[in-house]
Amino acid sequence: MKPLEGIRILDLSRQFAGAGGTRILATLGAEVIKIEWPEAPAFDFIREMVVPPELEVNQNRGGLFNGMNVEKRSFTLNMTTDDGKAIMKDLVAMSNMVFDNMTPRVMKNWGLDYEGLCEVRPDIVAVSCSGYGQTGPWANFRSYGMPSAAHTGLVHMVGEPGQPPAGWGFQIGDSHGMTNAAMWAMAGLYFQRVSGRGVNIDAAQTQGNIAMLAQFFLQNSVNGTVTRRDDWPPGNKRMDPPIAPHNAYPCLGSDTWCAITVHSEGEWANLKAAMGQPAWVNDERFATMTSRYEHSEGLDEALGAWTSGIERYTLARRLQNHGVRAGVVQSVRDRMEWDAQLAHRKTYGVYEHAEVGPRRHETVAAKFSDSPYVPDRAAPLMGEDNMYVLRDLLGKTPDEIDRLAGADVVRMAGGEQ
Repeated sequence: MKPLEGIRILDLSRQFAGAGGTRILATLGAEVIKIEWPEAPAFDFIREMVVPPELEVNQNRGGLFNGMNVEKRSFTLNMTTDDGKAIMKDLVAMSNMVFDNMTPRVMKNWGLDYEGLCEVRPDIVAVSCSGYGQTGPWANFRSYGMPSAAHTGLVHMVGEPGQPPAGWGFQIGDSHGMTNAAMWAMAGLYFQRVSGRGVNIDAAQTQGNIAMLAQFFLQNSVNGTVTRRDDWPPGNKRMDPPIAPHNAYPCLGSDTWCAITVHSEGEWANLKAAMGQPAWVNDERFATMTSRYEHSEGLDEALGAWTSGIERYTLARRLQNHGVRAGVVQSVRDRMEWDAQLAHRKTYGVYEHAEVGPRRHETVAAKFSDSPYVPDRAAPLMGEDNMYVLRDLLGKTPDEIDRLAGADVVRMAGGEQ
């Protein structure tokens, strides 16, 4: 039995942060029914993002969507219609949780804000993981991962001294947001179970991301110092305490790297031995940790000239065998195909998708002793589970289903009967 088996979640979220949160719950065994629609503005555009290059683009082949929605069901429902809203409320009555990542006005307009949901099921857990929360002057602003990371200050922390912020792409804001949302959703389910009452969880993504900047808040509040672009960020330098070498160094081949860090004079001696004691290591600039840090640019240049002629895994093993902290900077392919630790942990599972075939996606990071995770369902095709929802859950007759399809309340998948 999976940890969340028997829990039903209605998922109105889209894109990365919302879908990623419910994906965690789905892989833990919850039945997650994704409520969606194949047309703008409701269409989840990541359905068409990162399609395998050998396939034509369509709404079922997006790699990002298929990774974020394994183990879920798809039900197409037109929420602009009265019938669609009524069906949604019927589903709420038989579900434990409603999960969304939209601005608050959308759910309120549908009558699905917390008050509206409680009228249908008083013990419902409602999770809203919007960008800025359900209240305040920015509540109805849309947000994606990059704007959220910029708003919180995370983007300011990344880059080279004196250069414009490099940013994180969308990953850091969305990834942190989705794991936070899943954690808070679990807390809501626990509250529902022990109290018999519902709860409204207002999970603002930006506030969750601010928690990643605790040391900078302390620096400002305790020491009164403020980070500036001329001295922060430090790139790959380790500033406190100052450590050198501490960087990612080029290796043999194109865009291949090995991270190396030396924390003591003993480790510096080990690194020199691993390199065969080249003449440059005796330069007085590199005699102590302090002087190496002060001349870290020259140190990195000299060390990089040596590492660039060695294959990255060979280099990492050589340095580790000499007592030097080193590790390959791995690409996605490295992690999926050659990482022995991740393979042992069964980090990636194969999911058989109806249109893109067998594909590997990450599984559950935590291992449960009594419920080992086995990949079960690939991400759903658009509307793949319409009949399951309409006939099996709601008890609709064939005539009723035909009427709903004819009125474009539901958009039936090709070949459904």
